[in-house]
Amino acid sequence: MTDLDDDTACLAVMKDAITATAGSAATCVVKAGGTTADTEACACVTDLDDTTACSAVVAEGGGEACDYTQAEPEVEDEAACTYTAAERVPKTRTAVGKTGLTHLQCMCTNCASTVEAIFQPVSRDLCKVISDVDQPCATELATCETAEGNLRTSGTAATFDSVYAVIGGPGYADGAATPNPNQCSPAASFFAYKNDWKLNEFAAEAEDGTCTKAGSCTAVAEADATECEAAADQTACEAIESSEAAATCESTDATDATGDADFDECAAVTALDTSTACEAVKTAAIETCAADGAANGAAIDPGACTYTPAVPAADKCAWGGATVLGAEVVAYQKCIANSRATAFDADHNCLTSVGASTCGGEYQCTYVAEDVKTSGAAATAAAVSIVALAIANL
Repeated sequence: MTDLDDDTACLAVMKDAITATAGSAATCVVKAGGTTADTEACACVTDLDDTTACSAVVAEGGGEACDYTQAEPEVEDEAACTYTAAERVPKTRTAVGKTGLTHLQCMCTNCASTVEAIFQPVSRDLCKVISDVDQPCATELATCETAEGNLRTSGTAATFDSVYAVIGGPGYADGAATPNPNQCSPAASFFAYKNDWKLNEFAAEAEDGTCTKAGSCTAVAEADATECEAAADQTACEAIESSEAAATCESTDATDATGDADFDECAAVTALDTSTACEAVKTAAIETCAADGAANGAAIDPGACTYTPAVPAADKCAWGGATVLGAEVVAYQKCIANSRATAFDADHNCLTSVGASTCGGEYQCTYVAEDVKTSGAAATAAAVSIVALAIANL
């Protein structure tokens, strides 16, 4: 047997010793020489799980009227072979004689673009200190920081005392994905390169080297998102407001109706700039004592009306102004984007290639071969036992 990609060919080999039969149902038929009545009585027996019901039928002339034949199970041809799929065991590789420091030094030297993108914002200082290697686009970043401010809070790599603000991450007030506010490198934050500017979202670079991203109209409440997104400019965006509502003075008693004294008095109040006039209307109901006035014999006449102040119109949308990146920011972002793209070069992918061949590490390899696929004879005795067990349980 050579075709062992799956079990099809192996299981197609059938045993020669077993012939398939269709099987048969149990029967209860009249004995030879039985009468018509006996024939009908035997044919009417439906309980054929065993011979009991069939044997209980008495012939007209006395004695058993019927012969019982037990069911015969179906017998199928069986596979002569069993199939065992190959078990795949992964290769293992163990590094020998290399430390974390030497590996990081190697990464700084050979895969600076990957280190820069991931280990923000300290990767430049790290690689300068342990490998004396400058990260990509150092000149462009220095020019950008001169225009936009230093990413460090204090210190320098040369004096080993750089301090950076912690931006983003678990528990950060503005959210884990908050970008660094410095325009040069929003990536100097917990989410690293994922927070950097995406220049494809900006208009084409202007003659002065700047890039501009148009503003957008966003909803204050999610329910108004569709309406706000449809606004084409800032004027249209800011014109979308909720409806205002006038102040009202209405009867406190929900059962009041037109013609009721309280209802009419509340409805007649027109001075609605404040609640004063509305609350001055007293109910015609029996006076009740205030909770803290009953002991003093003071009684109050409850108000007849409920005052609802006016609700002014409110903005549904907010306009986000245009984002303009300075020429120095654009120059650095273009440089760093090109640098990061090289980390995925087909000939040297830094996500997979910083190993023995690149960093000089000595490796011992352990390889466990996968199990060989086999095709062997099935156990005939087991198959026979299964058939016998099935017959015994009928």
